[in-house]
Amino acid sequence: MPERINLRVDADVLPAKPTALPSDRSNLLPILSGPPSALSPLAGRRILVTIAQHARTGDTRPLGDDLMFEDTLALAAHLAALDADIVLAPVGEAFTPEDLRTVARIPGVSAWGGAPITAAQENASDCVAGLQAAADGSSADLVILHDPSLAAARRDTRPTVTFCETSRLLDWRQWHGDEPAPEPVRAASALERLGLHAADRVIATSRSMAADLVALHGLTLPPAVVPPVFRKPEPHDKRNGETGFMVAGAAHADPRVLIRLDRAAAQVCGQMLLFDMGPRDPGRSLCLEQIHRLAPMSSATAEALLLRAAAFHSPSSGPGFERLVWRAASAGCAMILPDTKVHREFWQGAAHFVDPGSEHAIAAALRRMLEDEDHRRRTAAAGLRRARALASGPAIATLHKLLASTLGAAPLTATL
Repeated sequence: MPERINLRVDADVLPAKPTALPSDRSNLLPILSGPPSALSPLAGRRILVTIAQHARTGDTRPLGDDLMFEDTLALAAHLAALDADIVLAPVGEAFTPEDLRTVARIPGVSAWGGAPITAAQENASDCVAGLQAAADGSSADLVILHDPSLAAARRDTRPTVTFCETSRLLDWRQWHGDEPAPEPVRAASALERLGLHAADRVIATSRSMAADLVALHGLTLPPAVVPPVFRKPEPHDKRNGETGFMVAGAAHADPRVLIRLDRAAAQVCGQMLLFDMGPRDPGRSLCLEQIHRLAPMSSATAEALLLRAAAFHSPSSGPGFERLVWRAASAGCAMILPDTKVHREFWQGAAHFVDPGSEHAIAAALRRMLEDEDHRRRTAAAGLRRARALASGPAIATLHKLLASTLGAAPLTATL
């Protein structure tokens, strides 16, 4: 039986110099290929794309925000490669100087020079004014919003597409069932409903999420499904002497789930590294003080760690596509995932599935992944193949057709 490793955040685990610095976004490329620009109805169009911005970069930006920030940049770079003119507009706070330098290095992409758009949850009237100013000032032909609540603020006839990657009310019901939701959750759900009905088209990140949105909000036009995979997995050199397990504490993982996971890991391999991607509410903070965790880090550092990990487990069982799961599979980690519809949708045959409510089942899965080297390597290889398949182009083709139809252009005929 191999030695059970108790991972620590020290020089043996955290590389002194990650392969990609937080300020170097060149790892966004190569982006996924689309049709030749001359064949794309997006060529010559100006597209306004909103991006959540918390005025934090590098190791100070929460990992979940950092991953979403990079994916939005990759989406913008992809659209710009089709000869579209892309304007990125920050929602929340202004871009930092580092972010502006990053955007300036992407051909065909520019940063909105006006005031940042106010989040709809913060001030609805200011959000309306800010979104209108950005759309008018950029002379946008199409508006792509990262949050349905922003679509509730549209006040003009510009074609508008909104992504919906999560839902406050769905998250609440996942953990609390039919228990009455608090006012902030109800308010967020009301904005979400308004935005989903106001947008011309809605994009969800999984079929599970799309079905839940239709059932929850009564959408007559089902959302299109486009996972946020806009770049190819990078070639990697998986270290032969893997160091042990890694776990992602996803944003929607209840503290009780994290505690259950910590107890299961203690039975097998001591402590596990935990990426904390969730909100800093009191209950979660108290939970994280009791279990091993990593301080906030950039996605570059996280990916360097994933390359050194033998296996990866995500405790999240929400209906949306999990970015960090795709990153882990792309890094060659053997994955242990909750047995849920959304994980089966993307990772059937490419991961070890486990009952997320059973501490015993989680411990058994961790033990097998640690002790059965053949199972671990076969699972990792299958996950890497699936990650590459997800980045092979079908989602991008769907996105092209969706944006083209929203603009009223003829359907795409190019082969992707």
